[in-house]
Amino acid sequence: MAPQIKNAGIMTILLALFTTMVIGVVSWIGINAAHVPELEQELKYEVAQLNTNMERLTKTAEETNAALTAYTKFHAANLTRITETLIDHKYRIVAMEHDCNEMHIDVKECAKYRKVNK
Repeated sequence: MAPQIKNAGIMTILLALFTTMVIGVVSWIGINAAHVPELEQELKYEVAQLNTNMERLTKTAEETNAALTAYTKFHAANLTRITETLIDHKYRIVAMEHDCNEMHIDVKECAKYRKVNK
């Protein structure tokens, strides 16, 4: 075999070994650099804080929803009472106007008459 081919083969083998060794060293540095204890600790702390804040927000949202539900029910009951009262008064006014028209009296005078006679 020619010495030039031998040298080229040896250089190729050495280059392959050197390339593999460089890739291994760079990978090892990358893996070890990714595990910085301070950064991992900081990340764990931040994740714990985020979880705590999410729990607080969830609890606050549940309390707010409960308060809104109670508020809505309370005002719905009030609105129902007001509506019933308005309907009752409307029927009374209609009945009074009907009585006043039958007696041929002015509505204002009739209202005074009805207050006196009750």
